[in-house]
Amino acid sequence: MTKLADQPFDTLTLKQKALDHLWMPYTQWTELKAQGGPTVMVEAEGVYIFDSEGKRYLDGISALEASIVGHRNRELIGTCREQMTRAGHEALAGRRQRHGRAEREDSEGA
Repeated sequence: MTKLADQPFDTLTLKQKALDHLWMPYTQWTELKAQGGPTVMVEAEGVYIFDSEGKRYLDGISALEASIVGHRNRELIGTCREQMTRAGHEALAGRRQRHGRAEREDSEGA
């Protein structure tokens, strides 16, 4: 598999777009701007993330979504893909949650 980090990226343009359009919390903006912009992350795999120049970093912070399973976990991706072919999202807002006997009766009658 070709890694995105192995492909050429116009890092300077990406950094400038980040400075122009992204809000980066917990950032010393003046210092970041003086450095030419943030490190641009373009890909992740397992416990690693890769920047636009191909440098690999151990993801010690990790997104909450990837903290247990790792980035691009193939088993999870397959499971999600399969689920999305059935139903992408089911909102429970505004529904009464039914439990016990009424729920069993509904499933037996169906």
